[in-house]
Amino acid sequence: MEYTYIEHIYKDYFIYVESDRDQKDPRSGENCTTMICCHRRYQIGDLHNYKLTESTVKGWETLKEEILKAEDVAAICPIYLYERKDRRISISFAPYQDYWKSYQVGWAYITKAKLDRINEEVTGGDTDPYFILATEVIEYDRFLTGELTLKCDIENVNGDVIHTQAGWTDVKDAVESAQREIDSHYQEEK
Repeated sequence: MEYTYIEHIYKDYFIYVESDRDQKDPRSGENCTTMICCHRRYQIGDLHNYKLTESTVKGWETLKEEILKAEDVAAICPIYLYERKDRRISISFAPYQDYWKSYQVGWAYITKAKLDRINEEVTGGDTDPYFILATEVIEYDRFLTGELTLKCDIENVNGDVIHTQAGWTDVKDAVESAQREIDSHYQEEK
């Protein structure tokens, strides 16, 4: 976990980008997807009442069938866990190459109702449900591995914070977004 702090001046505004030490578990809020995970040592994914009968391929397929019966699923993918040497864990849709330290721990899915809501309210189009699944798994993996996200504050010359955003993973993207925000705010002031 490397801490980042950047100061940037743009059109009489100060842009501060720093590591967000207050980031929350991304599974604690409302999500587009649901992650059903079963592990004896780690509590990961979302809270659920499903039980894994056996930790074998047959057990995982039985759990998948239960999910498909209970929910109107648009897309579903397995979640694999990798136990790293530094005692951190990582998750992915694809099995890791090290079969001794990697195994399936659950399923991630998105319901048709949530996908329809995203298409209507957010994208206005035909969103790939697997893209949404991948995005949330990657975001959760970053949290589990301890990768700090960035937050960006914009201050005017008086030191007043006029805008704050969090959740960035790239400094360049955070600064460019802040510059776009300043451009729109700067135009409003003139």
